[in-house]
Amino acid sequence: MRTPLRAGLFALVVTAAALVTAPAAHAGSTDPAPPGLYVLVPDVVGEPLADAKADLLKSGLRAGPGSSGVEDCVNLGRVIKQNPAAKTLVLRGSGVDLVVGIEPPKGCEVIQ
Repeated sequence: MRTPLRAGLFALVVTAAALVTAPAAHAGSTDPAPPGLYVLVPDVVGEPLADAKADLLKSGLRAGPGSSGVEDCVNLGRVIKQNPAAKTLVLRGSGVDLVVGIEPPKGCEVIQ
């Protein structure tokens, strides 16, 4: 009688261990990505555009399709705004939209 009891307990323990370690049967595309796939957005505001893009690439991100320029003689070629904001947790490979200062069509006024 002891042998069937041991065998039954052993089977119960093995089954419980398999259920605990097995991936969920319902896991699908609606589940969030594992934490290892997330990265923090670096702060690139104030940086030249080329440096900002390099920093994004180092972080596993890229410049987003919504990146644009705004006329700003003080911040020519520099990032003025970014979206998402610095220190936001996003999926690796996501785009960060950058707003960069560009020269107006009439040029920038030189003040002496």
